[in-house]
Amino acid sequence: MELNSILSNNNDKVDWDLIKSDIETMYSTWTTVLMDLTTLNVNKDNLLKYNDTLGKIVDNLENEDKETALVNLADLYNLLTLYIQDFSNDNNNKSLFIVKSNILYAYAYIETDDWDKVNDYVSKAKTEFANIINGQVNNVSKIDKINKAYILINEVEKNSNDKNKNVFYVNYINLIQELENL
Repeated sequence: MELNSILSNNNDKVDWDLIKSDIETMYSTWTTVLMDLTTLNVNKDNLLKYNDTLGKIVDNLENEDKETALVNLADLYNLLTLYIQDFSNDNNNKSLFIVKSNILYAYAYIETDDWDKVNDYVSKAKTEFANIINGQVNNVSKIDKINKAYILINEVEKNSNDKNKNVFYVNYINLIQELENL
């Protein structure tokens, strides 16, 4: 059994080598993904931003700049939401990616103690989640999961208003896991 608790872990310790390895993998697969996204008529300017953002992240990792790396990683995920908006017809899926992107930005900005931005992104996530609720109102099989995610978004919002980092981290992890189940 391994102790893996958010509250007992040191959030300042980063496995830079593991992240660098993951970024290298992203670089090596990007060409194939780029070709696929091009055939789906994804906005070419947004496709070009991926490589630029990935380059910024490499610089952040080399400098072990956690705060800026987190914001740039959130930018990278946000590009994914833009790509999906370009080719997907599934409005619920689009909204789900937008919610995740906003929550990821909130997480990134909590590391910089910019509570105004944290609150802004959590608010955007909560507003966008209303689209998921409205789009799934007749989907009885998902109503429990949707309600749980909605409660967790409200908890994250309360944590950000209270400027409570540790509880925010716990609720963030739970929220992301619940959004993955939708």
